[in-house]
Parts: sequence; structure tokens; C-alpha cells
Amino acid sequence: MPVVSCSIAPQRAVAVKEALVFTASATPANIPISFAFDHGDGTLDPGAVSNAYYLDMGQYDVRLRWNTTAGASGVVDCGTVVVIDNSPANCRIGLGPADGLGWWCGDTFCRQGNPNPSPVCPTSKPYGCYTGMDGGLYCIDPPGGGAAKECLVGQGPADGFVWYCGGQICPANQSGCPPYPIYGCFRTVAGPTICIDPAPSPVISCTISKTQIAVNEVITFTAIQTGSQIPVDFVFDHGDGTLDPTSQSNAYYAAPGSYQVRLKWTHATGSGIEDCGTVVVS
Repeated sequence: MPVVSCSIAPQRAVAVKEALVFTASATPANIPISFAFDHGDGTLDPGAVSNAYYLDMGQYDVRLRWNTTAGASGVVDCGTVVVIDNSPANCRIGLGPADGLGWWCGDTFCRQGNPNPSPVCPTSKPYGCYTGMDGGLYCIDPPGGGAAKECLVGQGPADGFVWYCGGQICPANQSGCPPYPIYGCFRTVAGPTICIDPAPSPVISCTISKTQIAVNEVITFTAIQTGSQIPVDFVFDHGDGTLDPTSQSNAYYAAPGSYQVRLKWTHATGSGIEDCGTVVVS
């Protein structure tokens, strides 16, 4: 009986109509064997290598059917292909982790002006009209010249939106220039208005690796950030008078007692304190 296996490349979520390669293999290799890939969307492709793509979003369970001239046969699970739609219409305009504007596609921020490895990100420039994070329809226009002295929002040379004053980029903190970052609704260099929203706030929580320990026993405190991945500053308060500015803190207690552990956090859109739990030291 041969040992049959299969693989899928690339091993990540793919976009609609993005090409994949399904490959079959068998050991020993000299056994006469026939293969047929079931792509999970109702299509079958006979052969040891199948090049295919999907027309619709969804999750597709891929299987490899095989049989030998000696009458042996079987089905192998190759894995699940996740197909997403990365068109700009399914992403929302918002502020990124730094100072740039771009698309929020789910929890992923898609920068503009440089290659983005995430398959959920659009590949085209963000010019045109799209759904904003508040649900409204807004238009982004490419920057233009002109002698107008008023300041208008436009796409910057890198991955962010900037102020164009009199057709020239107006640097942050320069006298006479509007303030950064650019939140709210403003006219663009080509006329239509765009509304720029801050990035969605992340959800912050924390865990303690062990809550009942001995004196001098090392435990780990971990900060967890879900949702928006904007930069966050963390500081763990161990409850014994020590602070540790990190997202993962390894510490111990030198004396018995009960210690209330808290996580202080700060990011561009807010700050707060999370109660991580109580550590009992004996």
C-alpha cells in the first residue's frame, strides 16, 4: 500500500482568482498510481499537480483521490484553503499605527506605497471612492499642483495622507500649516471631501502564568492586544512597588503575601488600566 500525501501552495489565505498549486506525492515513487484533486468547490482535476484558483470567497476543504492499477484506492485530506476578497471596496479608510492613512481590512492595516505581505490588503492605490470607518462613502484623490493658498488633504509621497498648502506638502509643526494627524472631514486636492477616522481602538487584556507561587519563584505576566494592532505602550505594576515597562514581564516576589497585578497601557487613541489578577505568595 503506498503512502500518499499532498500539499498546497501558498500556505496562507488567498484572494479570489489568486493562483494556487496543489501537489501530490506517493512513496514508493515507482508504484503506478493515478491522482485527482477535489478542490472543494465542485471541481476535480486529474493529475499529480493541479494549478487552480477560486471564484468565490469562502473556505474550501481540499482532498486528493488516488488509485493504483492493483486496485488500491483512497482519499487524503490536503487541508483547507481560505479565500478572501481583497478589493478596496471591502476595506475601510482609517489612520494607521504610525502617521499614515490607508485601509483597515478587518484587523489588518494596509499601508500604501510599499509592498504589503498580507493577502487581505488591496494592491492598487487608494484613489477613488470607498466606505469609511463610519459607514459613509468618501473619496480619495491623488495630490495635484496649483497655486491655491488654501490647504487641502492629499495622498502623500509615502503611505500617508498629508496637507497640501498651495500645491506643496505642508510639514507637521511648521508655522502656518494645519496640525497633524488629520482627523475629520476635509476637502481634497481634487475637490471631493474625504473623512479620515482614527484607527479602531485595540482590546487590551493580561494574563498571569501562575497565581499561587513560592517566594522567589519566577512567573510571567503577559499583555494581550487584539483587534487593531496600533502601537501600545505597556507597564506592568506587580503590586509590590515594582513597575516593568514591557509587554511580557518575568518577575518574582521576595516576601509572602497577596499581590494585585495591574497592566497600564497607552496608545494613540486612549489609555487605561487592566486588572490582571492576584498572586498569592507563600
